[in-house]
Amino acid sequence: MCTGKIRKGCLVAGMLGFALQIASADVVCGWNFNELEAKQAELASDYGSGVLDLSSLESAVTVFGGTSLNAHQEDLAGSALGIRGLDANEQWIELTSAVRGPVELSFAFRATASGFDENQVQMLIDGDWAAVGSFGGDQADGAWHRETLTLPASDGTFRVRLFLNGAESSSGTIRFDNLQITPVSAPGALLACSSGCIALRSRRH
Repeated sequence: MCTGKIRKGCLVAGMLGFALQIASADVVCGWNFNELEAKQAELASDYGSGVLDLSSLESAVTVFGGTSLNAHQEDLAGSALGIRGLDANEQWIELTSAVRGPVELSFAFRATASGFDENQVQMLIDGDWAAVGSFGGDQADGAWHRETLTLPASDGTFRVRLFLNGAESSSGTIRFDNLQITPVSAPGALLACSSGCIALRSRRH
């Protein structure tokens, strides 16, 4: 039991612990694609709570070798979500989660030179799909790259699309692996706790 000065110390420790817990929160949802099947239309997250809708790409979905780039904890470099061919141009992967944000979106991707190099990250904002980022371009070089993007808080159900474009041949491909949504750390919480600790210390003198 905490009493007197010890109680104040317990309170300070509790406040700091709470702030650090917020700042180091784990992923909201994530996919390692290690159990992916070709032409799959929907994929529940491997950890956390989220769903990927692949229905607009179903015929183009295939399974490729993955990577450990951006992997969550001890996830192995197993399989990756592969997209192949011209039919996938102007189609998308849609992510839905109950998180409100703000959050960070991160993933590893690998596109061939004839693959997808004009891709967008789109977010549903006020009922309309809006481009909030892009990826591909010079990185469509057959190597793995890591993409990160901070996304604003949503006004309802969180919905994001990876909108694909730029494939130039039926053999053009892009693959994704280790897709994650993580909370943005809350420096405000640390500041508030710091202020609270100062106030407690001031009352002691």
